[in-house]
Amino acid sequence: MKKIFSAVVAAALFAAGATAPAQEKIPPLAANRAVTVVTGSGPGSSIDTMLRTFIDVAAKYTDQKFTVENRTGGAGIIATNYVLRQPADGFTLFGFTRSYTINWQTQKNMENPLVKYHYVGITMFSPLVLFTYAGSPYKTVNDMIAAGKANPAEQKWGGPFLGAVEWLSANIMWQKLGFKGQYVAFKDGASLNAAVMGKHVLIGLGDMSDIVGREKLLVPLVIAAGQRDPAAPNMPTFKELGYDIVEGNFRGFVTLKDVPQRAKEFYDRLYTRVVADPRWKAYLAENRAQMLDARGPAMEKLCKESAERAAPFIREAGLTK
Repeated sequence: MKKIFSAVVAAALFAAGATAPAQEKIPPLAANRAVTVVTGSGPGSSIDTMLRTFIDVAAKYTDQKFTVENRTGGAGIIATNYVLRQPADGFTLFGFTRSYTINWQTQKNMENPLVKYHYVGITMFSPLVLFTYAGSPYKTVNDMIAAGKANPAEQKWGGPFLGAVEWLSANIMWQKLGFKGQYVAFKDGASLNAAVMGKHVLIGLGDMSDIVGREKLLVPLVIAAGQRDPAAPNMPTFKELGYDIVEGNFRGFVTLKDVPQRAKEFYDRLYTRVVADPRWKAYLAENRAQMLDARGPAMEKLCKESAERAAPFIREAGLTK
């Protein structure tokens, strides 16, 4: 029987082992040519920071040069199309997020890009947290679930644009919790947080990094992870409450499917070294993120399954142009 997405993610979560003994550096693809690392978000964004950190750590393990290119716009569609137009020579690396498994489905006549990649690996998983405002009638997540079942029309949940990971996750959660709320889209996290604190929406969807430092104003109720957040040990998971819900955004790298085998091996080896590095583990801890044991085929499976799960919700919401 095909595993559902949450079970696959839960099984893939792992604590990276000890760093391997020092090894020789991985030979670069070229000494005089940089790899272009493409992201669909602007400088300072979560994915931009992630890939720049990855590059910094990678310098310990290879002399290959990297340069970052921010191709913003279209919720990642512009970056996706740019990457797909590049030659399959191994010198283009794409900073990939779960949202890219969803957004292409909102474009009229766009071919499925997921079959055109070589999947390097997922570098981090940020589980979603449901949070409310201080003084909310919801003291626990069970209060929220009971209120949702009793009066779903009053359940206003806020997050990014329609078609975002948070939007998809909200719909999946409602389906499993047994009620259908209303999703309210905000242009950015600051606007969402202000709306929750102002009691304009009951629930916000984000990751722990969105509310760190604001715990007196934004109260986390539940985390959609396989295990509790070590830094918030009193916050339960959906799974321990009996709901098979593991939802969040993963980030990682892909390149083009037809790149030379030497390039595939280079990226696969580099990924293995970087994600085992103590600095990478510290970066994950700082961002309240987790690691997924999802490289190569495992990443491809998660991406394709995410796309399949999104498709009926996109059709139902009429998001296909």
